[in-house]
This record gives sequence, C-alpha cells and structure tokens, in this order.
Amino acid sequence: MKRTIPASGLAILPKTGHTLNLEEPAMFNALVADFLAQVEQGAWRPRDPRSNPAEIVKTS
Repeated sequence: MKRTIPASGLAILPKTGHTLNLEEPAMFNALVADFLAQVEQGAWRPRDPRSNPAEIVKTS
C-alpha cells in the first residue's frame, strides 16, 4: 500500500487479530478519531516521495 497510496498510514496494535476494533476498542477508536481530525485539519498529507524505498536504493 505504501508504494501505491502515497498518503497511506500504518498502525500496529500488538496482540490483536483481524477484529482489532473489538479486541482493543478504545485504542482503535482513538486512532480513527486522530486520523479523522488530521484529515479535517488538512494535516494528513502524502509522505515525502524520497521516503519511497525504490528512491532510496537505486539499482543501476
């Protein structure tokens, strides 16, 4: 996703499975609320393209 969606993000919730919203509802809700607040404020922006691994390691 990082290569395809420049504004993607990653959150890791330890010791959770595919139902993290049920396993860790408070943490999940806090992450979603923070994400939505950043989007509404215009603070959720694409990463610097220089952080793309293909740009860091040139195979010439």
